[in-house]
Amino acid sequence: MQPTSTRAQRARLTILLAAGLLLSSACALPGLDATPRVSSLSLSGDFGASSGSVSAQADLERAGLGSSETATGVRVDAKVGAPHIVFSVDQVSYSGTGTLDATISLGGNTITSGTAVRSEADLGVYSALLLFDLIPGSNAELGIGFGATILDVDASFRDLGTNTLLNTNETIPVPVVAANAGLQFGDLELAAVASGMSIGTGGNSGTLVDIDAFGCWRLLGGTSRLRGSLILGWRQLDIDAEYDSGSDNVDASLTLSGPYLGLELSL
Repeated sequence: MQPTSTRAQRARLTILLAAGLLLSSACALPGLDATPRVSSLSLSGDFGASSGSVSAQADLERAGLGSSETATGVRVDAKVGAPHIVFSVDQVSYSGTGTLDATISLGGNTITSGTAVRSEADLGVYSALLLFDLIPGSNAELGIGFGATILDVDASFRDLGTNTLLNTNETIPVPVVAANAGLQFGDLELAAVASGMSIGTGGNSGTLVDIDAFGCWRLLGGTSRLRGSLILGWRQLDIDAEYDSGSDNVDASLTLSGPYLGLELSL
């Protein structure tokens, strides 16, 4: 098995290269939109780990990870006739001090319930979707399709008294089904993309639901391909996962949610 960091780097590189190829061939595409965006995402949920079955989960907000943090990302949309291709990359980091309200064991180390800890979490979400328009047109859009989302999770808890460190670092690819819808009202567009899947294999299981809804207001340009638009949206990602981390069992439920602001460049 490849090291997790290597798998994560290759996963990111694959999606970024694909997005780069789309951007480099923009003149040959009927339409391409690139949207750098900045989000304010809050993290909530629970995390549990044990060498046996997980009987209790620690609340992440009580452990110090409850604040909203700034996430940076980019979304690239390409339309080649009826198919609609969507790539997105988002990364966010959390840290803080708090108290574990459940005992967690990882890698042979244990931090008991009631212990003061320093908590950190780095999350990356990389998505690639292929959507097919059912009613393509200039004023309305409805599509269904499929794709994959890659979750890159690096989380740790450090006992402030003994310096004991618990760490999990996993890259989790999830195949998804997806749907999108949009309405155009002059210079204003309202749109949403939803994707998700519930899977189970080899004793591991997980459910992922990703919703990206936004309004787009055209600021520059008209009917030509070169346009600039302001994007205001909402992103929500719900994750439930049970997986093996070495010889330990991990049970995590996470929700990332919050607004974002972006600038869409249409080529």
